[in-house]
Amino acid sequence: MTMRTERYTAALLMLGMYACGCDLLKGEAINPSCMDVCSQGETICSSDGKLVRCTGSNSHGCLRWDTPEPCGDHRVCTAGSCACVNPCRIGDSVCDPSGKAIRCAGPDVDGCTFWDDPQPCPGEQTCMNGSCGCENPCQPGATTCNPEGGLMTCQESAPDGCHYWGEPEECPAGQICADGDCTCVDPCRDGDSMCYHDVGMIACTGPDAVGCHDWGKMEACPAGEMCLVEQGECAEVTPPAECTGTNDCDYEGQKDCPPNYPTQYRTCYLDEYGCLKWHCT
Repeated sequence: MTMRTERYTAALLMLGMYACGCDLLKGEAINPSCMDVCSQGETICSSDGKLVRCTGSNSHGCLRWDTPEPCGDHRVCTAGSCACVNPCRIGDSVCDPSGKAIRCAGPDVDGCTFWDDPQPCPGEQTCMNGSCGCENPCQPGATTCNPEGGLMTCQESAPDGCHYWGEPEECPAGQICADGDCTCVDPCRDGDSMCYHDVGMIACTGPDAVGCHDWGKMEACPAGEMCLVEQGECAEVTPPAECTGTNDCDYEGQKDCPPNYPTQYRTCYLDEYGCLKWHCT
């Protein structure tokens, strides 16, 4: 083999090794088709706020985007780096819709501030303008009526000194709550009396244990009498003169309850013979 032939053969061998992906100087395979999609050390943010790094960890050593990494508590990915959200400043506080206080906490291990868990206010205090305090809607000893007619008294809580309306109490029988007090609903006064329909009289009774008056039980007019509303008293009535038989009741329109039929009542009417008779209804 001549010198010229040896050089040609060596050139062919080097060309073949390069085509196979071999680095003749380093003795390593190369990948002329590798395409990097990012630059080493480059970072971006994913759509859900996670950090994505550019790495070269695939089999060919190509640069690619790695799996997104969470930034951790109280931080979010912004402009390719994790940064604190810092929604508040140390010392800030707010009230949540349920009336609990929320204070600004921190800094955490990453130097971030964050809203702490809501905390209920002690005793009768409520959260106002970001802090717990007494609302004091009333003065101790004051009274008022709630919409349902119960009497409420203003009280003072022992732990924090707050004033608040106590639980409503029902007024005694015969009384209603008005202007912050239980008062009597007196339908009558001492000495009053009146007709109960036309069958008897009722009189005003009282005062009872709470000082109230009310109408008492009816006292029926004596037989042969009816209660005259205008006069307010029982008076004798004259039976019809044209009756040719017997009158079973005292006057036309009189009503009472038959003793054997407690769920019915009977009315006195004038029959065809001019006599007063009972008719059950």
